Amino acid sequence: MDQQPANNHQVLTKDTIQNALVHSAIPGVSALVPEQKFYVRADQKDDCLTLISELCSARWVQKNKRFGSSVIYNELLYCHRAGQYIPRREVRLAQKDSKKCGCQGALRIRIYNSVPDECEFEMLHNHTNHVCGSSEDVHT
Repeated sequence: MDQQPANNHQVLTKDTIQNALVHSAIPGVSALVPEQKFYVRADQKDDCLTLISELCSARWVQKNKRFGSSVIYNELLYCHRAGQYIPRREVRLAQKDSKKCGCQGALRIRIYNSVPDECEFEMLHNHTNHVCGSSEDVHT
């Protein structure tokens, strides 16, 4: 069953979204804290997601979007480096190597019926097998 959010939290905007992020090991790159929820205004959800992606040097791919009785909006996003690419040929001369590395990074976005003007963000799993923003991550 979905938990309803408590109303005693700070609601962030696109101007204050960096307060939900922490510094990562890479200078100038921020990171989301796994399993720590933060809330933004629902009308700024897309702007905040874009800003989080830029600040954290990560891209998110939509995998699952559904609606329920207590939830107006529920979206699960995975890191763009999730999964594995299995080539059909033995040698890939003309192609660059795949960036798919089996990353388990997952971000959930929810809007509850009880609080329709707030949007809950939660990093479910941290990035694995790569470091967002590192030179190895962006060199290709």
